[in-house]
Amino acid sequence: MSSLIFYMIILGLVGILLHYTEDRLFNFLENVINIKLKKSRCSSLDCFTYRGLSLFLILIGIIFCVFMYIPLVIDSSNFPVFIGFIFMFVYPQVVMFIRKNTFNESSISYNCLGHYPRNMIEKCTGYCPMWYWLFSLMVAGSSTVWGFSMLNFSSIPISISLVILFSGLFFQTFILFPDFINKFVSVDMRTIKGLKLMLIISIILSITLIALRISLITFFL
Repeated sequence: MSSLIFYMIILGLVGILLHYTEDRLFNFLENVINIKLKKSRCSSLDCFTYRGLSLFLILIGIIFCVFMYIPLVIDSSNFPVFIGFIFMFVYPQVVMFIRKNTFNESSISYNCLGHYPRNMIEKCTGYCPMWYWLFSLMVAGSSTVWGFSMLNFSSIPISISLVILFSGLFFQTFILFPDFINKFVSVDMRTIKGLKLMLIISIILSITLIALRISLITFFL
């Protein structure tokens, strides 16, 4: 526990350092990869483009996972759960960064409404990476990480671990395709109302995955 607290303090200090150097860092990255990452020189999340926000969260996720290596792998001797944390925190943003035609500012449009938003729930946020990262985290925390962690214990049949792992990974990835979901629902997923629907979907998926995990463990162990 003491080592975990120590590494969390170090992680906080790294976060502070990143906060004060992010403008120079992202200016450098913009020149290297030729992608607009920040709309202006400032330090809030609103300053990032959607692609820049994805990249920023990838860096945060990687830093977090690096500092979780010792408490998870060295102290707890559970390397699979460390891989699970990578899939939980980094994988969603990598998918969204690659899906550049979906997770960008061009998804912010009122054309689907046919009119200017009449209330807050019609406000268009587009496919914002921050929200879908949080939804994916919810699903991953319910199943994906557990599946990876169970691979570390010989007393748990590997088949159970793989079912939990891949079911979590499948639905975690499903959350990252809101443009696909948008084709089959009457609500525009790019609006606040759409985000509320996605939250409900994420909660249902999380509860389903938790129930699946408990039932499999109860039945086979």
